Amino acid sequence: MNIPDIYLPYRFYGFDPAVLKNKLLLDLSCCNLVETDKVMAAWRDLPWDSKHFDYKMLELKYFITEEDASFKDRCTVMRELHKDWQGYDHVTARINAFDILSAQVAENLGFSLMDTNVKYGIDLRKASLQKFEGSKFTKEGAVYEVIRCPCHLPELIHIAETSWSQTKVTIDRFHADRNFSQKLADSVYTEWLQNSLTGELADYVILPRVKGKAAGFLTLKQHADSVEDTNIGLLVLAAVDPSMRGKKIYTNMISLGLRVLKREAEIAETGTQSTNYPVQKAWVRLGLKLVSTTYVFHKRLTR
Repeated sequence: MNIPDIYLPYRFYGFDPAVLKNKLLLDLSCCNLVETDKVMAAWRDLPWDSKHFDYKMLELKYFITEEDASFKDRCTVMRELHKDWQGYDHVTARINAFDILSAQVAENLGFSLMDTNVKYGIDLRKASLQKFEGSKFTKEGAVYEVIRCPCHLPELIHIAETSWSQTKVTIDRFHADRNFSQKLADSVYTEWLQNSLTGELADYVILPRVKGKAAGFLTLKQHADSVEDTNIGLLVLAAVDPSMRGKKIYTNMISLGLRVLKREAEIAETGTQSTNYPVQKAWVRLGLKLVSTTYVFHKRLTR
């Protein structure tokens, strides 16, 4: 089938569309596929999520359609997917926000919208940011440490717990899903942080301190992905202690994080919920641009 450009990854950085299509097809080949001449869907198991929530969970990672695919065409593939999903308890479905008709198909078949995810990116090759090679940086009363993972920083766990439970800036898909307890939803982010500090999900953590006290954190992945020889880095996870908010700590962390990623990455990306206005304002001020928007649906398959 002909894949429309809206589904191509990294399409705003000047890459050859043919190269991006091949990259997408390679990613699709690693998933379970259901396809017709006009619709292609790819799904995969979610072992970490399944263990954490004690449900057998999967993700519909791609739902790709030709422009003239009808509502019926899309429903046919979605129903075939449900046959493949027998034995699973829960599905997360990601639908490109340009594809409203497929989002309507998901709603028609019992999926519930949990989140609208926005991804921002910056071409570090064209940015005026200076590469940062040091281990400490001082600005506006805070000392920012650049620490290589794995590392042991138990003081950050409390910041993660308070940032995504008592003082959430916005509601994420885990907290929005009534099938999950709030306690389990909270612990997603503390475990995410712990897996970053071990080096599994991150290469560096930026730790700001004010008068010696940890004020937040930002984790970074230098080699999250690549397109041919172009390395793509990721701003993975960030939080600021509620008592330290409003002091430009978040913006300074992101700015330094981009400079650290520039050591080895040519492009940097990050994402959040569409309603998280404060971080998006900070990203735009630092030169990041919106590159994709995705509807995230959940559905409980068993009762």
